[in-house]
Amino acid sequence: MKFKNKIIISLFLGLLIIGFLGCNQSTTNTETTNANEEVSIVGEYLIDITDLGMPLVFYLRIDADDNFILSPDRTYETDKGHGTVGSSGNTYMLIYSDSTPDTPKTSTFEVLEGNLHFKSTLPYGASNLPASKEDDNDPNIVYYLLGKVLVYEDYFGEYAGSHTVSAMGSEVVYDYYLQLNSGREFKFVSNFTMNQEPYEFVETGFYDVDDGVVTLHLEGETVTGQFDSNRNLTIGIKASEMADRTERVLQVATTAACASIYYGYATKEMGGVIMYDTEMVLTLDKFGGYTFTGNDLISGEYSETGSFTIDGNNLVFSPADSDDTYTGSLVNFVVTAPFKVSSATSTRTEVTFYCKTIQGEFSAQGQDELENDYEAKLLLNSDGTFSLTLNKGEETLIDQLGSFSVRRFIFMQLILIAEDETRYELVISEVGLNVNFTLADETIIGFLLKKE
Repeated sequence: MKFKNKIIISLFLGLLIIGFLGCNQSTTNTETTNANEEVSIVGEYLIDITDLGMPLVFYLRIDADDNFILSPDRTYETDKGHGTVGSSGNTYMLIYSDSTPDTPKTSTFEVLEGNLHFKSTLPYGASNLPASKEDDNDPNIVYYLLGKVLVYEDYFGEYAGSHTVSAMGSEVVYDYYLQLNSGREFKFVSNFTMNQEPYEFVETGFYDVDDGVVTLHLEGETVTGQFDSNRNLTIGIKASEMADRTERVLQVATTAACASIYYGYATKEMGGVIMYDTEMVLTLDKFGGYTFTGNDLISGEYSETGSFTIDGNNLVFSPADSDDTYTGSLVNFVVTAPFKVSSATSTRTEVTFYCKTIQGEFSAQGQDELENDYEAKLLLNSDGTFSLTLNKGEETLIDQLGSFSVRRFIFMQLILIAEDETRYELVISEVGLNVNFTLADETIIGFLLKKE
């Protein structure tokens, strides 16, 4: 892939690169593609800028005619920037259609392991996204803007397994999974407990798939495995750092995306008599199985097991002791489905269950510019209610009760509506809940609330 006016534009590109390197002293330990190696960048790329400050995912497509387009989804019907692509040596450039000599609009990148590593800002709509950003809490951690290639998509997902061994006079259970992701990236995680201490062993790297054979590229080692007709994978794994690599069968985790623990609550009173007052737990596993338990303060504990399927937002539950099926939904961390709310009844009632991601007590500490200390605490209950406090030293600035809901608006948000109708909007992330509080004096205090 070459520029049409190679001499002029190569000089322009070189000046841009020199300017970029002069302004950005961040370095990485990545290798670049050999200058003599022909690299095809035709394809689609996923760009996730969550770590760069905004929980947003969008897509880049480059075609065989050196054209590119950026869009929030893979239909590419919404144009967030388009133009042509050129290269000079190992460096590539996106040249936007509205770029001019007086006001150039470009972005440069290099290719590593099939992924795009941006070296300058990336225009996206009206925004200019930075090529890198330091972690807010640890300046030694730097996040980079990447375009992760979308290949081997038929094999994306999680493959899980477990086995038990005898060690030091006790049984040790190893639970592990292999995640095949975009960008040809894989992650293997093994969890186990030994002497009542939890351990985790992790391997990461890149992978390729060819005719049902997967090759994992680890540092100094390659490992191959074979998929069967049901997409189960036989491959050598290390269950711990000290373990030998041993061939195991990993089952495709068909329901890994929704596997979690969900909490619900239901109560009813008639004529001053409490009919039931029940806390419920619904566990969805990675292989389409579920376990439901209820604890009714009136009639005691009861349980149900079975299997489930998921299609989009729809869940279908099939109890093990019945030929009947029951339909529910899973939308934005919330399951709504019919279950028995008491052991004293055979009738099912629609119950709302909240994922463990948005259940429990969350807290954080912070400071303002004057180094005043703040502490925020948020309790999310299984009945959809919350309590929120914000203290400045010994002074209570916020003390609210109310209800919460979840919505997706560009990213996933937790919406708190207090009893006085004050509204708080939090962003749900993998590591916690992001929130900004505006105080009476217009001071804005930001927190990442983490589960205790």
